[in-house]
Amino acid sequence: MINPLVSVIIPTFGRPDLLSRCIESVMNQTYKNIEIIVIDDNGKNTINQHLTASALMKFPNVKYIISEINCGAGTARNLAVKASTGTLLTFLDDDDIYYPEKIAKQVSFIIRNDVDICLCHMNLVNHGIEVFDQSYSFAKGTDLREFLLKGVSFTPMIMLKRASFDDVGGFISTPKFQDHTLILKLLHAGCTLKILDEKLFDHNSYPIERISNSKKAIKGYLIKHSLENKICIDRGIDRKELLFNRALEIRYIIFNKYNFGYVVKFILIASKFRTPFFNMKLFFVLLRNYTGFLVRNKIIKKG
Repeated sequence: MINPLVSVIIPTFGRPDLLSRCIESVMNQTYKNIEIIVIDDNGKNTINQHLTASALMKFPNVKYIISEINCGAGTARNLAVKASTGTLLTFLDDDDIYYPEKIAKQVSFIIRNDVDICLCHMNLVNHGIEVFDQSYSFAKGTDLREFLLKGVSFTPMIMLKRASFDDVGGFISTPKFQDHTLILKLLHAGCTLKILDEKLFDHNSYPIERISNSKKAIKGYLIKHSLENKICIDRGIDRKELLFNRALEIRYIIFNKYNFGYVVKFILIASKFRTPFFNMKLFFVLLRNYTGFLVRNKIIKKG
């Protein structure tokens, strides 16, 4: 594989003002054999779709696809991949920015290590200011078991061979964890993955994510948990090992209901964990988190 064409897939929804900066970061790459595909997920003839089309007028070489309706980031990316021609695929969110050597370094890494997937690290920022907590800025998990238990993968971290993407059917249609479930599917299918130990892009992280704290998030968690359950059954992995991860994942969303019983019920259903007695250690972890949430919530309200 010499100088492969790289398709950069950019889904956009509701942020036409940020899209130009995002595209310019791709056009300024040191690696030049690139095609850029923007998939507009605002819905045809909406105000944001027209604003997006206007923003793209200064980028005549960008392939622009309009989704008839808002179909979600996973489905939108799949549509864009179908319209792409690259041997390698990588992704960028419309409010994130690549560093100039991002693509060159990942292409070289894939060729040099002969792997199907390369993950890189990222820098977490909030409106251009580096976020103090960078714990999720580092990609984690190079095999299936490790990724199930500790995996961290944001979509722009990913560069992979198109053949591998096609083999697993692309992204799952889910409002959350499109990146995580894609890597799970790829590793489950036997694809090889290595991590390039460098931060190669800025990822904007906001205190309140548009999806992460919405009702759609519950559906996203259940879809992810369902896939994890299937993989655990196929590979003979004890699903109880995932219980703590799931508890920590959903605690703030479910705690918003101020109903601890619902928290426990959700975890039991999502995990399909059927035993006469609930794991007491997990119970106290949740109780401590729930108490802390209530205390913080009252402090915020008083403030």
